[in-house]
Amino acid sequence: MIIGALENLPHAPSLLRNGTAFAYAQCAIEHDDRGQYSDQIKKLAHRALTDDVALEQFKNALVSHNCTLLNTMMRTTQAVDLIQGKPSKYS
Repeated sequence: MIIGALENLPHAPSLLRNGTAFAYAQCAIEHDDRGQYSDQIKKLAHRALTDDVALEQFKNALVSHNCTLLNTMMRTTQAVDLIQGKPSKYS
């Protein structure tokens, strides 16, 4: 019941410069051979390296881009481990 309640309230997306989602997005855009990302997103990606306003705009652009993997990475902050219906000792 508690897990269901947590899953029904997903975290707002966040994009941290030292996070995996940011590194993945930077790499995906740098090596975009299929033209999936607009020039605007590419420019935001570059500016987001040092500019906090651009970082927020970059995050919003990525959310709007509807990349399932990136959206999941930006919203996931924790996992619940269950072993035989009980929280594990490593949780």
